[in-house]
Amino acid sequence: MFYESLVLSYLVAVPYEKPINYAADIIERDSRVYTCKGGAFEMHFRTATNPEHKTLFTMMTADDGAYNGLVPCNAENTLNQNEEVLALGASRILPRTRTLSFRQEYFNKLGFNPFYIGQEIMLNFYTGFPVRKNSPWKPELDLVIGRLDAAGIIEKWLRDEFNPKIFMTAPEGNSADRLAQVYM
Repeated sequence: MFYESLVLSYLVAVPYEKPINYAADIIERDSRVYTCKGGAFEMHFRTATNPEHKTLFTMMTADDGAYNGLVPCNAENTLNQNEEVLALGASRILPRTRTLSFRQEYFNKLGFNPFYIGQEIMLNFYTGFPVRKNSPWKPELDLVIGRLDAAGIIEKWLRDEFNPKIFMTAPEGNSADRLAQVYM
């Protein structure tokens, strides 16, 4: 048995007049680009067939010291990269859950959200957890995973864990039309 989940990655940058949502936007700005070394993101960009993603990998690994964006994601590097996103307009390509965590962390620290999270999914891929065939835990795992999914625990965790003040989008105005009469 093999359990699968979808991992989505998003872009983190500072707010600009022209939002950065796509790889082409980063290339056009010629900004520093960061992602974690030694993981699925590095492997994706290293083996990319998409020309824009190949260019991003070149930008991440440039020998001239201009980018140096492919480093282990330890606490010190993460802090430095987040600070460079804010100070220098660098961009980070991260899993969605990490972008939400950084948003919350900086909101708690500064009182506002300084990051722009791209609105488009930059890349996605599946991850999985192999479980040995006929494993004695398989029925229990199936039951727990089914219950978590059916109960909406992930959505509840996101609502409880992250401050809704910074994660809710502002309404674009009320487009509801007034009804003259309602018949039932």
